[in-house]
Amino acid sequence: MRTDLNSPSLSGILTALRRSAEPDTYSRELNCHIDMAGIPGEYYYTSQGHEDMCVIYFLAAEDEIVEIEFTEANFDCEAGDHVQWFDGWTMGTGSFPSYEDHPLNLTERVQTVCPGEGRPMTFRSNQNAAMMTFKLTSRGSSLKIVLETKQILEPCNVLAQDPSGMYTIRNYGANRNCSFSVIYPIHVSVVEMAIGQEQNEATLKCTESEDYVEFLAGNYLDNSYMRQDAILCGAAGHVNSVVSEDRRSGAAATSPNTPHTPPSPMYSICPLHAPT
Repeated sequence: MRTDLNSPSLSGILTALRRSAEPDTYSRELNCHIDMAGIPGEYYYTSQGHEDMCVIYFLAAEDEIVEIEFTEANFDCEAGDHVQWFDGWTMGTGSFPSYEDHPLNLTERVQTVCPGEGRPMTFRSNQNAAMMTFKLTSRGSSLKIVLETKQILEPCNVLAQDPSGMYTIRNYGANRNCSFSVIYPIHVSVVEMAIGQEQNEATLKCTESEDYVEFLAGNYLDNSYMRQDAILCGAAGHVNSVVSEDRRSGAAATSPNTPHTPPSPMYSICPLHAPT
């Protein structure tokens, strides 16, 4: 099944996330079927006895990760109640980050929450995006979580909150892929980059380089399904636009990384303009 990144539900929850920050004592009830949570605080839900699946998307700032703690877990897995945490986002086909970019495999990224089983009740993501699904079939079943966002020094996989701005992404010499994804129709320009071996200019021919940045576009959450628009490596400033405007899809930049990478290679993308 194809993932529709321009669906009204996704557009609505991303718009809701960009509201002004609420007070530190923020507390509200979660909405079913789809909800978005990005403001640190307390979130709760009490079932009315329906069997609908609820999906909660968590999204923090680009240099933060998500942590939730279940402070109340009044539900019974053996009676048919279902609560799961997912390290990243999944929607239709594929996930963010893709299986190639995330440090854990898909089965390790999913954790079932059941009270009284000695399982952990605190969960932390590896990037700024995470999600929780639950189905509480028994009337009166409830849960309560506390959401915190924690700043990290080396963000690797990032899901952008906004469709415009300047971003700098660094790889840190580890043998891993890093990605930057935008779920909006955008136009991307590279302002400055230093990827792989030193060169006087950026090049589109990176067949001999183990380190490069790949620009992708497509109407998918998972960048492994996207089409390739360009590959860049080397060092340069004021590089021309590398991703053409696409009114139907989002875009991603991925940077396969090896131990041979210099200590702080980086590239910047600017601006990320939503088309008018």
